[in-house]
Formats: sequence, C-alpha cells, structure tokens
Amino acid sequence: MVRILFVIALVVFSGQQLHSQDIHFTQYYFSPLNTNPAYVGDFDGDFRIVGNHRSQWGAVVDQQFLTSGISFDQNLTIYNHQVAVGGNFAHDQSSIGYLQQNKLELAGSYTKFIKGNELRGGIQFGLLHKGIDYNKYSYPSQFNMDDGYFDNTSMSNMENFAQNNNYRLNVNLGLAWRKKINNKLTPQAGLSFMHINAPKESFNGDNANRFKLRTILDLRANYYFSDKITIVPTILFMNQNKAQELVWGGMVRYKVAANKHKLYDVFGGISSRNGFTRNYDAFNLLVGGTVREFQLGISYDINVSELSSISHYRGAFELSLIYTAKNTKPKLYNVPCDRL
Repeated sequence: MVRILFVIALVVFSGQQLHSQDIHFTQYYFSPLNTNPAYVGDFDGDFRIVGNHRSQWGAVVDQQFLTSGISFDQNLTIYNHQVAVGGNFAHDQSSIGYLQQNKLELAGSYTKFIKGNELRGGIQFGLLHKGIDYNKYSYPSQFNMDDGYFDNTSMSNMENFAQNNNYRLNVNLGLAWRKKINNKLTPQAGLSFMHINAPKESFNGDNANRFKLRTILDLRANYYFSDKITIVPTILFMNQNKAQELVWGGMVRYKVAANKHKLYDVFGGISSRNGFTRNYDAFNLLVGGTVREFQLGISYDINVSELSSISHYRGAFELSLIYTAKNTKPKLYNVPCDRL
C-alpha cells in the first residue's frame, strides 16, 4: 500500500514536471555531452570516455527509475583550428508504465581564443526514441469482479492503441566561455538549447504534442585556494515546458602527494536542487577521486520534498566514471641557438 501511495504522490506532486522532461543527471558536470554540445572536447587529452548511471526510488517501488549514459569525444587539430567530435547514447527507464526514452546523438564543437577568452560552439543531432508498454497498465475492462483485483494478464484491455514507439530527429545547440582572470580564478559559463527543431513525441499521431525547447544555463569557477586545494562553486538552471530546476552548490578538490597508487586528487561536494515555484527537492552529496587516467564520482540525493514522508528521505544513487587519455600531441619548444 505504501508503494502504491508513493506512485500516486509522485504523479500528484510532480505535476507538469512529468511531461516532456529530458534525461539529466545530478552530476551534470560529469556528463558533459548531456549538458551542452559545446563541451565536446572540453578536456586536456586526446580522447575521453564518460559513463553515467542513476537509480532512483528503488527503496520504495518495485521497478525503480533507471538512467544510464555513455559518451565518447576526441580533440582534433585541422589546419591549426581546434575542433572536436563525439557521440553519446542514453537510456531512461521509468517505473510507471515502463515508459522509456533513448537517444543516440553525434556532436561537434569548435574552439576559438580571443584576447584571453576561450569561446566554444557546438552542435548535436541524432535520433530520439520514446516507447511504452501499454500491457503494463490496468484498464477498467480488466477489473475482475470475482476477486476484486485488476487482471491485465488474461483479460483484454479492449483498447486499440495507434503505436507504442516514437522515433524523431533531434537537434541541440550550445555555447561556452572560459577565461583565466588570474592565477587564482578561472570562471566559465555554458548556455545550451535542446530540441530546437521541436520533434514530435506523441504515441497517437497528435502533431501538437512536441518536445519543448529546454534551455540550460550552467556557471562554475575554479578558485585555486592553494597549490593543493581548488574550490569549485557550481550553478545550473534549466527551463522546459513551465518546469524549472535550479541546482546550486559546489565541491572542493584536494591534490594529494605523489604515491605508488598514482592517486592524483580526491573531491567532495554538496548541492541543493529546487525550483523557483516549488520547495526544495533534494540535497545532493558527492565524493570521488582521480587515479591515473580514471575519475570516479559517487553521489546520493537526499529527498526533502513533500514526498519525503513516503520516501523517508531516500532519493537517487548515481555513479560517474571518466577515462581521459593523455595528450600525445607534441609540444613545441623554443631552442636557443647562435645566429648565422
């Protein structure tokens, strides 16, 4: 009964937020191709592989909400121009009705340096898929009067659905900026526009129902407090179809001394997720570290919304794993020599 009430409460309190919402992660800064196409190639190295996994509401419902993603991007230099290419795949499985969403996208970015400003622009395009299993629902015609339960196994639902899968082309755009102010501070900002072509998402052929434009603004900075400590404040704002989300917080990275395990640094952080028209949704705790070319991040969302009376503050568990190949591009050095 508690689980049934939880699902009902989730629908009631979430309201419009359940409609046309996209795949996203708490560790959005460790899922760059899901955040902004301009972040393709935004790393120091030859190529990068990013994996993300999120499980939510598993403590209170039988079929938990699962989101997974993997991406690859690579830096290239073409005629002295800095470009990058990449691709990403993401899968989201919702508990209610086995609603799922998949996306397979390719992306590219271009970087230009102007008077100390690093400017990036990116484009992303690919295929969006939404699917649903109607047989997982129960319908009035499937109510068994003999035992008082719904029987969606042996009794027909008496419905005729148009389709249970939807495939559409999707296009995203993004911009980013970064500048080293001094030896202590390097701020950056990103602005992305998802679904600029407003692809259809209806299962019944309704042309009016489309993916709404999602705007993402993220701000962060690296403040080098000392040779070992870097403070990274972060802010993310998303807006889509009257739903707004604000995530603000930060992390601290600590560079460890040289060791045989080649542990480079460890980090920890905390953030809060809420909206302008609703109360706090969750507090997010983050820990992780970098070993050799691998970075691992582990986070947990503590639910503090009106659902907390049912969830008992249990929210989402999330993992991120990033492999960054070292930069093999040869560096140019000026070697002094005698003039002839």
